[in-house]
Amino acid sequence: MKTHNIDYDSTFVIHLSDTKTYKGHLEYWYDIFKESAIKFTLLAREESIFKNLMVAYPDDSIVYAKTIDDLEQTFTLLCKTKVVFYTMNSVTKNLDMLNIMSAEKLKHIY
Repeated sequence: MKTHNIDYDSTFVIHLSDTKTYKGHLEYWYDIFKESAIKFTLLAREESIFKNLMVAYPDDSIVYAKTIDDLEQTFTLLCKTKVVFYTMNSVTKNLDMLNIMSAEKLKHIY
């Protein structure tokens, strides 16, 4: 797990997993989240996404979590998070999210 500018008060996590499509999906939703004043963290499931996010969104809270253990650590740190918003349906990466201990406490929006 790696973090950048982490906001421990984030109530939403935006899940980004596909290296080919994450930019377009995030660009579609990003301004909506920013304008809503919801505190959120960008969750990158691939390191290349994490690196690109740090450049494109340097002031935002960003986490790279590759493994299930990384996800567990992430949601331990982000204990105020209530919702995970998936920008796309990536079966493998999304199933990882449902296998973590805190999954039942989270609302999952696909």
